[in-house]
Amino acid sequence: MRRRKLAIAAFMLLLLVAAVMIVWPASDPPEPKYKGRTLSQVVQKLGLRANGVIPIDAKDREAIQAIGTNGIPYYIRWLASEPTQFQLKRMLVLGIIRNLFGLNHCYECEQPFVLQDGVPDAIAMLGADAKPA
Repeated sequence: MRRRKLAIAAFMLLLLVAAVMIVWPASDPPEPKYKGRTLSQVVQKLGLRANGVIPIDAKDREAIQAIGTNGIPYYIRWLASEPTQFQLKRMLVLGIIRNLFGLNHCYECEQPFVLQDGVPDAIAMLGADAKPA
């Protein structure tokens, strides 16, 4: 009797593991990195530059060129992304609070838009002779 219960429990566990493996979403491949900085960190910095917040430096250009065409799928995803309703409402509330208290505009608070602003500069840095990493 005990052996039968053990066999049923093992079978149920096997079914559970199989169901989890089928249902579990596949994770995206890791984002490309160069010298410890992810592609999104570099592109965010380019986006802040496009908004006139910070200057660009040679390290950003070097990172984009080193990552090369491996970044293109991410550029496409970032350009096509739309902010969620929560992100839009959060930005609206933060904007009202900043205006009430006379605070500076916070571009870092608008990550989806900053990424979108940085993508054209990143693509321009790749240039016509872009190579895969």
